[in-house]
Amino acid sequence: MTIPLQSKIVYGPVLSRRLKISLGLNILPTTQKVCSFNCIYCQYGKTDICKLEVEEKHFPRISVIHQQIEEHFSQLAKSSTPINYITFAGNGEPTLHPRFDEIVEIVIALRNKWLKGVPIAILSNSSTVMKEKIVNSLKKLDLKIMKLDAGEEGLFKKINNPTKGVKFWEIIEGLKRLENVVIQTLVINGKITNSSTQNVKRWVKILKYISPTRIQLYTISRPPSSSFVKKVPRSFLFHLASQLKNSSLPVQVF
Repeated sequence: MTIPLQSKIVYGPVLSRRLKISLGLNILPTTQKVCSFNCIYCQYGKTDICKLEVEEKHFPRISVIHQQIEEHFSQLAKSSTPINYITFAGNGEPTLHPRFDEIVEIVIALRNKWLKGVPIAILSNSSTVMKEKIVNSLKKLDLKIMKLDAGEEGLFKKINNPTKGVKFWEIIEGLKRLENVVIQTLVINGKITNSSTQNVKRWVKILKYISPTRIQLYTISRPPSSSFVKKVPRSFLFHLASQLKNSSLPVQVF
């Protein structure tokens, strides 16, 4: 079974494979998964609202988001709990909140007030990197971890199941323009796989074009939404990493 949705706006701190001690920010609904993808491996299961434009009524009010974040930040500041990152993540794609730009400003201001020096990260599926307002907000964050699971459009559609309006090559061009980007790739096996020689070759070519500051490789560690999805061995992740290093691309394996 997949894991339950996050039930709060602020959750954790949690121990993250990639971000160590991370305080999660879920600015999405707590009872529905809202995303522009319906990935076959998602730990939260099927997407309830799969759109690129979602009405504000589906999301927590910005005043509630502000209040709850300030309450948690102030409590953490008094407790001296160690935090490595404040991370936009949660029940889907954070940038789909219609007021994402305002929320970024709120989080930065509250971080500066209560948790000065703690970097702000985002885990994003990259589907909104063609939108200027979103890109301007992403640039204000300290760490942008953006998804790219496939090296060509057909496989992208099979793995990520994007909603109407999401175009593979627009994502690639958006990631190219977004400076200091970290690319995350989840590698899978099974009936649908992105670990084939052909896909890897195309994926590496695209990564060279994007020129990210780093690539993060990992495989599934929790039950996926589709039962036919299988994880790849650790040895294969290190094999991929060696190929990337040979292409002068910086890489981490998780």
